[in-house]
Amino acid sequence: MRYPIRRIRNTVTYLSVAFLGTAAERAACRRQVGRAHAAVRSTASSPVSYSAFDPRLQLWVAACLYRGVADMHALLHGPIDDAAADAVYRDPPPVSAALGPVNRFLTTGFLPPPFREQMRLRWTRRDQRQFDLLMRTMASVNRVLPAPISRFPFNACLQDLRTRIAWDRGRRALARRLARGFPWSQGSSSTTT
Repeated sequence: MRYPIRRIRNTVTYLSVAFLGTAAERAACRRQVGRAHAAVRSTASSPVSYSAFDPRLQLWVAACLYRGVADMHALLHGPIDDAAADAVYRDPPPVSAALGPVNRFLTTGFLPPPFREQMRLRWTRRDQRQFDLLMRTMASVNRVLPAPISRFPFNACLQDLRTRIAWDRGRRALARRLARGFPWSQGSSSTTT
């Protein structure tokens, strides 16, 4: 996999924006995701045909993310209420990411056993004990952390996106200004005597 750190950052950013961002930030993030996924499609030599814009694949990813968010919320704060669950379900985040063995372990741990079996994912009693211990530890630590720290990395990714949006706006504004010509070079001639 190419750029695993960037992929997980982008996924966490998307989730952060989906839950904490403004409508304008969600629109900007969707545009960035669309650009990133434009090239994600099968080639003539691919063993299967796929496209990142396939609605069935996006639905599968959204379902997995939805389940992950609901499970994580339940572990850290208790079961998600119906209104919040409905809100997540109505606007599911359409991206996913992978980050090696840790992500595989966590992803597999959050899957219900029938899913693990259907996907032929190995999961032992020892794996379950380690996963349960990790989740209990995370929940205990999360409850005593100050809010900004307990929201990490979501708050950091949201701030990163806001910075990139501002940077893009500034770059576009500068490009428009340059396209009109340098204002200091038009009509201002200085003569030296």
